[in-house]
Amino acid sequence: MAGFPTVRMFFQWWWRELRWLFPGFVVRAFTGGRTHLFLIVRGDTVDLAEGTVRPEKRRGSVSTAGRDDAGLVKAVRSLSGKRLGKRPLVAVIPSTQVLRRSLLVPDAARRNLRTVLEFQLGKTTPFDPQEVVFDYRIDPHQRSDGKLKVKLGVAARAAVDDAVRVASRAGYDPVAVRAEAEEGDEDCIFDFSPAGKGTSETRIWAALTVVLAILAVALVGTATALPFAYQRAALESLTDEIAQMRAKAKTVAAMRQHSAAAAARRNFLASQKRASVLHTKLLHDLTRRIPDGAWLVQASTSGRTIRIHGFAPSAASLMAELERAPEFQDLSVVSKMVRDRDSDLESFQLSLQATPEAE
Repeated sequence: MAGFPTVRMFFQWWWRELRWLFPGFVVRAFTGGRTHLFLIVRGDTVDLAEGTVRPEKRRGSVSTAGRDDAGLVKAVRSLSGKRLGKRPLVAVIPSTQVLRRSLLVPDAARRNLRTVLEFQLGKTTPFDPQEVVFDYRIDPHQRSDGKLKVKLGVAARAAVDDAVRVASRAGYDPVAVRAEAEEGDEDCIFDFSPAGKGTSETRIWAALTVVLAILAVALVGTATALPFAYQRAALESLTDEIAQMRAKAKTVAAMRQHSAAAAARRNFLASQKRASVLHTKLLHDLTRRIPDGAWLVQASTSGRTIRIHGFAPSAASLMAELERAPEFQDLSVVSKMVRDRDSDLESFQLSLQATPEAE
């Protein structure tokens, strides 16, 4: 098998496809879980460890101060060794750079939980929501009062970018960015990986792997049917063609990735230019006026009109608070208010206008 890299790649792909047909505990029983490298960024020092879902065995530490990229790559590779050097790497943010909160939210908000938590970031943390990333875990124990206990983890976006940058300097493209688990709560691991990371590259390589698998099958059939001398020549020829195709595919993948990144940057700048300063201010004023105990599930703006949907202990009290606000006027009810039996909260959908003074 060592002399036929394409055949080996085919069986590796075949196993990756078949493993999803079996329960996770069966796969882990035969494989023991896939080992990852973990690069924990602590200022000017990085710790290297290995494990499956969290750092389990420490390999050592490396100082990044005064090292160029080549020196850092060499130092990290010397710690990982040949056996682990090609394992996927996870960048880790220290627990001291992660803010943790426990929240109680209505069970009715489960379907839009991430949106609800985004609205609550400004209330429950001292950070600007645009400058942080967050992840959450739901406590599996069901409460009798119809509420969910949610563990929220928040990290500065700059800390996530710095962890990715240090991993790149060390010669790795991290497959994920996670928070270091706290002592006593090792099972709660927050994942701050950028959305969509590696998606286009994964699709390209998946398609390339299928092509290589088909070529591998054709290669094996040809090798079986031809005499030995002709078989050897055919193998060498097909292997060279596959190597050329793979090199071209890598070039195409790199160009597509670069093009996608450039397009994403252009789209982001264009959307930022189109975003209205008025809409941002109105949503800020609205969030400030929402009383404690009330939850926004959805908010949308069109011109000076705002429509909100959420839950509150008393929708009438919420409407009275909004009518007193000098920033808003023309408050109206969009749909009938219904009280949820499990959470004892009223569902509301309201529409209101911004006053000229709010601009």
